[in-house]
Amino acid sequence: MCIRDSPNRILLPSNFEDRLCGDTDLVDYPNLFIPLPNRIEYGICAKSCPSIGDYVCNNVVETEIGGSAKFANTHYDHTDAEFSVGKSALSACASGSCTTVQQTNANRFAGLLKKLGDFKCFYVFYKTGPTLHRCLPFDFDTSNKTFLELANESSSTLSSLADTLGFGSFFARGFAEVKQCWISIAIACGTAAILSIIWIMLLRWILAPIVYTVIVLIFVLFIVIGVLALLQANNLEDVKLPGDSGTESQVQFFRAIEYICFGLAAVYVVLVIVVIKRIRIAIILMEESSKAFTANPGLVILPPIVIVVLCGFIALFIVVAVYIQTIGNLTASEVTAAIVRTADSYVNVSEIEAAAGAAYGETNLTDKFNISKYDAATSNKALHAYNFFMFLWAANIMIMFAFFVMAAVVCTWYFSATGVEMDKYESGDSENGRMKETKVGTMCRAVCIAFRYHLGTILFGALLIAIIQFIRAVVLYIEQQYLQKWKNNATVKILLYILNCCLECIERLVKIISKSAFVITIVKNTSFCTSAFQAIVILFENIVRVGTLTTLSTISCFLIKMFIVGCNMIIGYGLMQVTTVNDGEEVESGLFPLIGILFATFIIASLFVSVFEACVDTIMICFFIDEKDFEGRFLPPNLAKLVDKFSHIEKARKEYESQLATTTSHGAVSYTHLRAHETPEHLVCRLLLEKKKKKNREIMLSTPRHKTIYTDIDEIRIHDLK
Repeated sequence: MCIRDSPNRILLPSNFEDRLCGDTDLVDYPNLFIPLPNRIEYGICAKSCPSIGDYVCNNVVETEIGGSAKFANTHYDHTDAEFSVGKSALSACASGSCTTVQQTNANRFAGLLKKLGDFKCFYVFYKTGPTLHRCLPFDFDTSNKTFLELANESSSTLSSLADTLGFGSFFARGFAEVKQCWISIAIACGTAAILSIIWIMLLRWILAPIVYTVIVLIFVLFIVIGVLALLQANNLEDVKLPGDSGTESQVQFFRAIEYICFGLAAVYVVLVIVVIKRIRIAIILMEESSKAFTANPGLVILPPIVIVVLCGFIALFIVVAVYIQTIGNLTASEVTAAIVRTADSYVNVSEIEAAAGAAYGETNLTDKFNISKYDAATSNKALHAYNFFMFLWAANIMIMFAFFVMAAVVCTWYFSATGVEMDKYESGDSENGRMKETKVGTMCRAVCIAFRYHLGTILFGALLIAIIQFIRAVVLYIEQQYLQKWKNNATVKILLYILNCCLECIERLVKIISKSAFVITIVKNTSFCTSAFQAIVILFENIVRVGTLTTLSTISCFLIKMFIVGCNMIIGYGLMQVTTVNDGEEVESGLFPLIGILFATFIIASLFVSVFEACVDTIMICFFIDEKDFEGRFLPPNLAKLVDKFSHIEKARKEYESQLATTTSHGAVSYTHLRAHETPEHLVCRLLLEKKKKKNREIMLSTPRHKTIYTDIDEIRIHDLK
């Protein structure tokens, strides 16, 4: 750090002229005051921190108004009371009858008015107090005490407060309150789970308003920042403060912010208009995910099981690491040799031997003592690396297995009914229609199928993720152990940052591709590599949809967590006010119990939201597969209309019915004549119209002969006719 001309710059502030307040010619003006909060770079040195109604002037030395003497503009400082006196004196002197004192006050008051118009004096509209030679906008006065004095005063104040409240140990009392409120905390954990289920269930109705509100708020944020930058730039151009040399650069800075914000707002509007259809698709998919979660509430038991198993893996990892660290050799050596090896020639070995021998009655220390040296095995680092890698692999296996089971259940739900069946059911035809559902025991069957047929797929997907995570850990180890001497080198920092960023991106991509491959494996019963290739193709073909859905899903999940935590904190605070729940005693502060409720609620909400996120990821891939391979047959009616599925078939059906009606009105026509003029689209419509009854379709989890979810499709598919 370079200190220009004076070490006082470390402690004392400087005004807009870069002069130190409280030093040299400003020794009587030790406090820095900012007269205009929107011009924080324009500070002036004041004798004392002003109050509301005072007038403070800058420190520039100028010729006295109406005279030849030179004064600093602080000569025209006025308190609220002095302002009233000066105003009265000016009125008296204007009438021609004033004393010498009144004339002096009138001259100062007239000078103040002139300086106010030149922006050299300023009206104070907020109360300040001195802290570390800065006039801060708080209603207290620390008398410019040092940090050490302030810390000591704060410590004594807290200590006296603790004594007043009747407890000397803050943490002891806090944990005592946790013990006192354990029933309230337990109830709050239960309400957190209930609130999580309720919020996720409500998403099917409130998700669209939430998403559109967020979209509008982002646009408003751009506009507000742009308007604030516009006002600040205009203020800097209109109000030229004397001595402020950085005004032009500040105007350019705020103009740049203004143009950037307004430009981003315009681009944002265009972008929203372009992707509005994809936004609506993403909203419907998340609503369907909410329905899938509601139809399969048993999925919430999987994350807690994963956490318990991961805790077991962590314990095993620590135990194995301790055993590995103890692998080595103990080498015994004589005391004398050890002393010489350690202290070299700086000690008298003979004197030490004599003193120790006299103490223990031995003439030879080696007969009584020896010193052992531990040498770690050279293979320890490799063993630690192997142990760490196996821990990563085992942890990812458990996480991916849980996702595979959840994805299998959600896939079963998605393919359990077609859009036609759902439309008929909603129209009141319960005989030929039905809604999406899963049978009892579906999750248990999904677990069995994952173990029996797809365990290798899960192991391979987890292995890829573990390899990337292990490489990231190795890079971090090398950085900490071997690159510390270059830690301040900018080139090394940039290279390490780029490397870590690339590895993190690769890890996220591998996770996304692996999860998508699991869903494709469940639906199509393909190998992991084949499924991964298809997943990459599907994701790149729908990259805009994926980005839109991922963004909205992330925002929605974050808002869900915040809503749950906020609501449950209110419930927890209310429970702590009920003395019958808290051992019949009133809770004094409740800080520690509320912190416990906060963390517990966030963890519980995260568990439920993680299941919802898995449902969103699975529904997204199912939608892409349905759209590509099944012509959108299983899409919900509202989503099918949005993506324009079967719109050309509907048009062909109307044309076919119109042609049939026109032909019939002109007389009977042979069946052969109709078939001769029939187009492929008309063929589809005719077969659909002639069908009397639709066979039941069933989507089920695989049996030993069917290792995936399958569909007995009995309707005519469009691509079969092309």
